[in-house]
Formats: sequence, structure tokens, C-alpha cells
Amino acid sequence: MVKFTVLGGSSIAIPELISAIAPHMAGERSMQVVLHGRDARKLERVGRVCQRMAAVIPRLSVEVDTDLKAALSGADYVLNQIRVGGLDARAYDETFPHRWNIPGEETVGPGGAANALRTVPVVLELCRVIEAEAPNCTLITFSNPSSVIQRAVVQQTRLKVIGLCDAPYTMHNLAARALGLTPAEVDTQYVGMHHFGWITGARVGGMERLPDVLAEGSACKSLGLAPEIGRAIGALPHPYFRYFFHPDRILNKQRGAAQPRARELQQLETELLEAYEQHEGSQKPEAVARRSAIWYEAVVVPVLVGLAFHAPARLAINVTNAGLISGLPDDTIIEVTATIEKGQIHIAPPHPLPAPAMFGMLQANAAYEKTLVDAIVNDDADLLLQAFLMNPLVPSYDVAVELIAELWPRRGWPEGTQV
Repeated sequence: MVKFTVLGGSSIAIPELISAIAPHMAGERSMQVVLHGRDARKLERVGRVCQRMAAVIPRLSVEVDTDLKAALSGADYVLNQIRVGGLDARAYDETFPHRWNIPGEETVGPGGAANALRTVPVVLELCRVIEAEAPNCTLITFSNPSSVIQRAVVQQTRLKVIGLCDAPYTMHNLAARALGLTPAEVDTQYVGMHHFGWITGARVGGMERLPDVLAEGSACKSLGLAPEIGRAIGALPHPYFRYFFHPDRILNKQRGAAQPRARELQQLETELLEAYEQHEGSQKPEAVARRSAIWYEAVVVPVLVGLAFHAPARLAINVTNAGLISGLPDDTIIEVTATIEKGQIHIAPPHPLPAPAMFGMLQANAAYEKTLVDAIVNDDADLLLQAFLMNPLVPSYDVAVELIAELWPRRGWPEGTQV
């Protein structure tokens, strides 16, 4: 039996995970899903729904546990999706940069750095327990900022770790739609880093169709970017480039919103937990669809069943570079298209980047993430200053100094890990 432990198991989206696993429980496959969380009330409500769902799925069981060691003991796969500080902390990340006329976000810019300062130390503490209780597991990291966390884990532990994100999946679907095709008819190549990459190829029946995707323009528009950007570099950019290429647009949109996304999610969480309390039966609650948690079906479960049950899969995965992208440091965490066959991840060296600017941006982002991780693990404010001086959303030295004065005393704020 495969043991799959979820850290952050009280998330309101977890029923989508169980629903995504269900179709793969054929034949002799068996799996125990252990949901770990520190909020016993949330964990009980989410867990009860998931246990009822699993009760009618052959050879799938769901357990809940607030004891970290017990939840991790003997795990084959561990999904890390904790949110340190809960949604209050995300709301802070999404709003405090506005004081410096910078867009707020939990993975890029000052908001991403604030999240990393809180999250990396907690994840490393969790990894010490994982090393003791499940040293041979595969750790799948999904908490943001994902590649920063993954780099810290690789640097500071002996664990086998990969990272996942659903954005390349969305980009793939948009490219297919631009061509008037189904996603299954298109084979895309993604290359870059987490929230910092591009689709550099879109082949249909052996023919390269990416120029047609870029000329049509709708994919770029749907990702919040000017189509001219994709045409200029010859690749479909990740939607998070909108924070770098259109920061004023994003800032104005955020300031004009009634509330940040985190507050919307808090309200949704309250409503869904109430719905889960009333839910009866073994079907997935209809209300969970309001969270739009496509990532379980799109990326998490394909990787899980690909590794555990040898189901083939092809998708973008975050791994250590190790020479895959020539010219980038080997220890950079990159995101590239991979295939999973017979329980193994296979990655072919990606095609050369079509524009020199793309490689320059990757080099700068790789240096930024390395310096940010070094600042956190060494508790070094001077290194954080270096990182901010490289961050394209930090406009000046003076702003960098003010941001450090804001964030450095908040390392680990707020206390506790709400998952």
C-alpha cells in the first residue's frame, strides 16, 4: 500500500484531491492518504468529507492526524502545501508592497520575499521530521514561493524533492485553444523557473505551431500580457511576467479591488467549512468547485500516480538544473517539461531559448533566488539587501532598505503555522 501524507491537509480544496485520485484506483492499486493539520476543527470537517468519499472507492483510505510524526511515519510520498500564517499572512503579502507603489503577490516581488522569510524556516523544521520518519519518501512541494522553498530543502536536507505548479498546464490549454485544438492534440515544451518561464514549442503532428499561437494572440491576452511580448521573444510567457512587464496595470487593478484575493478566500473558506459540516453522503460536495482547485487533477495526481503506480504522464516539473539549461548554475531550481514512465522522471535537455533576453532574465532570477535563500538560512540582512537589489520589482536602494526595515523584524510573523 502506498502511503501519501498531505501537510496542510485541512485545506478546503482537499476533496478535489480525493476526487482526482479516485479514477486511478483500479486493479490491485491501494493507497492510504493521511491528512495532517494543526487546526483540529478544520481538519475534522475536511477529513470527514474525504473519508466518506473514500469509503466507496476501492482500496483507498483517508486518515486524519494532528500528530506530525505519526502522519509522516513510513510515508512514501509527502505533499507540502502548508501556508505559514494562514490567509492573514497572504493578505499582508498582497497589500503591504502598495506602500511603495509595488504590486503585491505571495510569490514574486517583496510579497514573495515576505512569504519566503516566514515559510522557509518552518518547512526546514518539517523536513527534519520527514528525514527522521520518512527518509526515503519523495517530497512534493506546492507551498509558495515554491522554487525558493525547494532550493532551501535541496540545500539544507538529504530529501528527494520535486516541485509542481499548475500554470504551465493552463498555458498549454490556452495554446491549444488558440490553435482550435484540444489539449491532447498539442505537445508543448515549457522551460524556465517557477512563475518565470515560457512555452518555447507547440508541436502538432510533428509540425511546430507556436508561431501560429503567438500570431493569433489570444493566449497572451488571456495570461494578462501584451501579445507583442510573445511575438518579440518567440515564446509564450508565463502569466506572472505581467507583474514585471505591466506592474502599473496590476497595481492599479489591485488598488481598485474591493479586497485582496486572500480576504475573498477567507470568506470562501468559512462558507465551505459550513457546507462541509452539513454535507452527507459519499459524493464530493458541489460547493468545493468554488475553490477552482484544478491543480490536483492537472499536476499533483498525475505525478503521484505516475511515480507510485507507473502511470505515464507528461507535464512541467521543478527540478535541480544539473546541466539541463546550459549556462545556469547547476543548483538552480528550474521548471521544465518532463515525462514520467515506469515510475521514473525523464527530462530531455530543452531546446535553446529563442531570445537572448530570456536567458538574461533567467540568470538574474536564479541569482535572486539563491541570494534570498542564503539570506534566510544564514539570517543575514545584508544578503537580503543584495537580493532586493536584483529584484525587478524593487525600484531603488532606498526602497530596498525600507522594505528590509519592514520585513526583517517580521521573520516568522505571525506566530504559528496555520494549515
